[in-house]
Amino acid sequence: MNFLQYNHENLLNEDLLLKLNLQFSKDIPNFHRLEINHSSGKFNREETTYLPASTALQLFTGQFAKIDRAKKACANFKLLNQDILGGHLSLNKKQILNMLAQLYVYVFPRMSDFKGLSSKQVFFCGFNFPIKNLFILPELEDNSGFFENISGFTLNVHTKTKNVQEVILLLSGFQIPLRIELISN
Repeated sequence: MNFLQYNHENLLNEDLLLKLNLQFSKDIPNFHRLEINHSSGKFNREETTYLPASTALQLFTGQFAKIDRAKKACANFKLLNQDILGGHLSLNKKQILNMLAQLYVYVFPRMSDFKGLSSKQVFFCGFNFPIKNLFILPELEDNSGFFENISGFTLNVHTKTKNVQEVILLLSGFQIPLRIELISN
């Protein structure tokens, strides 16, 4: 059990129950799913061009990524049918808290320009977070030559919330840094 799981089970549930004035514990806002996406225009029909990105996703999460392919050809984007567009994978329940703990401990302190999540990245049922520089991840920095041409990942965290204020309350409960700007809802 990492510190986020302990914090969630012992402190945060009761705190959110009181702050949101909820009747039932099943209504407490929680993380539902974490998706990690990677796409690039450099991939083509050969799977060998996608291999470094797939390996980076596997090293980062411990799971194999599913390859996303084009469903039909599009001349504007120079796509043929079944061309590789990128890859994605989903994490659930305890894996989400482990990944957020890894981000909190290893990734956020290594980002020199990170001042917190912007309110533009937060929406009513979650938040998005791009990781542009992959060499801040401890799993990938040892083999940096193999992952030179990878552009980055996007983390999409989906929550069981009803509005943006509940997402902000959930993030502040997990002590994830957040730059609060004017939010219109």
